[in-house]
Parts: sequence; C-alpha cells; structure tokens
Amino acid sequence: MTSAAFLQQPPMVLSPLSGNEQYCLQLRGLEPGSYLLGNHVFSLGLVGNIRSFFTSVGGGSNRLDADFMRENRAQAFARLEAEAHAAKMDGVVNMATQIVHHAGGVLEFLVTGGGVTWREQAASNPGFFTVACSGEQLSCLLDLGFVPLKMAFGTESYSRGLGGAISGGLRVMFVSGEVPEYSETFMAARRTALQRMREEAFAAGANFVSGVKLTSMNWGLLQEISVLGTACKHAALPAPASADDVMTSALSEQELWSLCSQGYMPKSVVMAVSIYNMGLGNDIVNFMQNIGGGELTKFSDLVTEARKRVQQKVSEQAVLAGAEKVLGLQTEIENFAGSGCVEFFAYGTAVVTSQIRNRSAQLEPQHFSMERTSFTSRISLRLDRGPGADLHN
Repeated sequence: MTSAAFLQQPPMVLSPLSGNEQYCLQLRGLEPGSYLLGNHVFSLGLVGNIRSFFTSVGGGSNRLDADFMRENRAQAFARLEAEAHAAKMDGVVNMATQIVHHAGGVLEFLVTGGGVTWREQAASNPGFFTVACSGEQLSCLLDLGFVPLKMAFGTESYSRGLGGAISGGLRVMFVSGEVPEYSETFMAARRTALQRMREEAFAAGANFVSGVKLTSMNWGLLQEISVLGTACKHAALPAPASADDVMTSALSEQELWSLCSQGYMPKSVVMAVSIYNMGLGNDIVNFMQNIGGGELTKFSDLVTEARKRVQQKVSEQAVLAGAEKVLGLQTEIENFAGSGCVEFFAYGTAVVTSQIRNRSAQLEPQHFSMERTSFTSRISLRLDRGPGADLHN
C-alpha cells in the first residue's frame, strides 16, 4: 500500500474494550472508539504534609487530605474528558482510576477509559457520559432504561486523633468487646464518603448510582475511604429533592437487571463497622487454651458477637430505608491495631419493590463472560480492567 493510499484509510480504532464489550454495546447502538487517558501530577509539599499531620493528631475529618485527593482526581478526569471531546467520542466506558507514587513524594493521578460513539445519532441519545462500569454492564443499564450520566466519586480522610488512639489503645489492652473509638471513626469515614458520592451524583441530575464500590486504606491515625459508582437517571424513579434521596446499589449491573426482572429495585447501600478486642484477660485465657489445643472459646464467642452486631446495624439501616430485604450482604474480617483486635465490616444493598422492567427477555451469554488476561507484569504500570478499579501502587 502506498503512503497516499494509507493516508486515505479511516483512522485505526485503538480501544481497551474487549470483544464481549463490543458485542454487548453494539446491541444498544454503541461502537467502541479511542483509548483515553488523563493524568495530573502533584505534590502536597512539606507545608501541606505538616498541616495534614497536625490535623490527623487533632482527630476528626481531615479535609486537607480529602480535598487534595478530590481536586487532583478531578483534574485528571477533566483531561480525559477533554481528550474524549477532541476525539469526538459520545461517552467513556470502563473508567478506572489509579494513584501512582513517584520518587520524592510525588503522586500521579491517572484515569483511563474506552471511548464510545452512537452508531446513529438521534434526539433520544443522552449527552456525553462517563461510566465506571464495563461495556457489558452499561448494556444492562441501557436495557433497563437507565440514562448514564457520569462516574460519581466520593472520598473522606478521617482520623481518630491522638486522644482517640490513646483511649482506644487502653481499651484494647484491658477491656474486651467493641472499641467505640475505632468503630465510630471507621463508620464516619465510610458514611461521609458515600454521602459525597451522592452529592456529586445529585449535582449531575442523577436519581440512582449503580455498581457502588468502596475502597479503604489505613495510614496510622488516618483512614482514607473512596467510593465510586455510575450515576444515572430513570424516568420511573422519583426525582430526588436532595442528595439524601439519590438511590444507590452495590450490586453489579447484571444483578440489577435480574433484580428488576423479579420486581425489585435497590434502594440504598447499607453498611456497618465494629472493632472488637479480646482484652488482656481473654488474651491470657486464649494463650492457655492454645497451649493445650482445641477451640479458642473466648475468640469464637467474640467473633460470633461481632458478626451479630454488624448484622443488627445493617438490619436497622434497611428498616429505616423502608426496604424489604438486604441482598449481596458481605462480611469482611480484618486484623486491626495489633493482635487481638479485629475489624468486622458488613456491606450490602437494601431493596424495595419496583415497576422497572427489562426490555429484553434474556441477556446474551456475552454479558457474563470473563475476559482472559493475556499479559501481566509486577513491574509495569498496572491498568486493571475491573470496573472503576482504584489501584494504589
């Protein structure tokens, strides 16, 4: 082929979307487009780090860190959107965020995604959109009649403070049972991050956030929580009067499709945290039982009590939300603050009856197929395909 003939060829499509994603999106009238990337490199600086440290020691919400993360992610998002508009994309699918730690305390905020275009332009097509879900999952939302709007994000940095750490540490040493100083800190951070995501979705005109994903990181006294999902709207759902009225779901979009076909709809994400400690006396009992072998009865009782406690908290939230049941309940158990202190976290989706129904009688198998990873490296830059992946190197 001559150089002149090559230049006359249509531009090559370079897309991160898979064959299954292309198949499912084409069913809804969308075509894969450009690979898109936006980044923003920034440093908090010495002064900012000192201010953040004293805020953490004082306890409470660390707005300096939270605003730093939010503003720099927003800069990366803005650059990706500008690149999408320049490439004449109608939307961005499978957006993923990553924070890359460079030398000298420099952070790079990175956002990637796959551009898509409508096969036929029509007045019924939504405006430019960005979603955290995959192409297969966006296909499910479109089949249910949802209009995608944007990837919504919320973050919170919260510290229990030096006083909370000391009082909690004394309780860890001498008292068994729940440690309120830790439980309240962890729950406040998660609740605030979820609310900020709702506020961002509400500002975009959404009445529903799908596929909510939560990530937590502990940094000494500080805990950072990030929450993201796909903000969208549906004509059959009530218009929210405030951010509190925006409905949320932690279920996958495939599960949402199945749920609506059964006459149910997610109402809100419900979650609970409890930090439990064995205490010095029970630690001694466990030590003696461990020498002899067999069941550690004190630890078994603590785990059982903690599970019941978080499940009770989740149930109470679901009742307040007017839900009929909680689906997708997950319980995570993680060691915290040293030996004998354990974090119990329960997370699920409260659901209610609904009139929203799917348009297709059945989803094609491609909506459920898992893509094969053809190359992995522990050293190279990782850009996982998981919907809304938030990775920290």
